[in-house]
Amino acid sequence: SKETGDIKASLSTTGEAVTLSSITTFCGFGALAFSDSAGVASIGVLAIVGILLVYLAFILLLPGILLIASEKN
Repeated sequence: SKETGDIKASLSTTGEAVTLSSITTFCGFGALAFSDSAGVASIGVLAIVGILLVYLAFILLLPGILLIASEKN
């Protein structure tokens, strides 16, 4: 259907941008994980885990949620 095609087109173009921004943010906060300060290092690790979980949710959950929402309309 048209809605399914729109979702696929949107995710294919947005997915690249989200992937690249996630990688750069992951690397930036990842550098904090190697800090000599335990507090700063733990913030870096926590940020890495958070970024990874949000990215996985975007890649794995969002397409299904959008598909279900478009079928209800």
